[in-house]
Amino acid sequence: MGESMWRRPVTELSSYPTELDAHVTLTDQRRIRIRALHRREERPIRVLHERLSPRTRYLRFLSPIPTLPDALVRRLACVDYRRRLAVVAEDEAAGGAGVVALASFSAVDETTASVVSTALSPLSRRTTRSSDGCSIVLAAW
Repeated sequence: MGESMWRRPVTELSSYPTELDAHVTLTDQRRIRIRALHRREERPIRVLHERLSPRTRYLRFLSPIPTLPDALVRRLACVDYRRRLAVVAEDEAAGGAGVVALASFSAVDETTASVVSTALSPLSRRTTRSSDGCSIVLAAW
């Protein structure tokens, strides 16, 4: 996918990282678009959370959270493409409602990034192993 975004000069980091855009075909022939989340783009985060089962929500947050708190959604959507990045995977056939995975990354320092969180929708878990789903999202990395 080109030069690592962590190595680009700071002046280049204010723009949307188009080099992360990718398309992947799953074994069930679904086409998945992988892209960086736009700044303050909250809809994919909310759509994915709504599709999670109550059990998955409980395991993720250690609490039954029927809807994500606005503060958490804003934090996940607050990307700067330098120290914070979120990558979303969308089923092309379903359009914007087809969010199947989300991964959030945060810089530890200038050379190290960590995966803060990943989530896969129930639909993608039925047809894709969890590790494969994470690989799909991370493919843009």
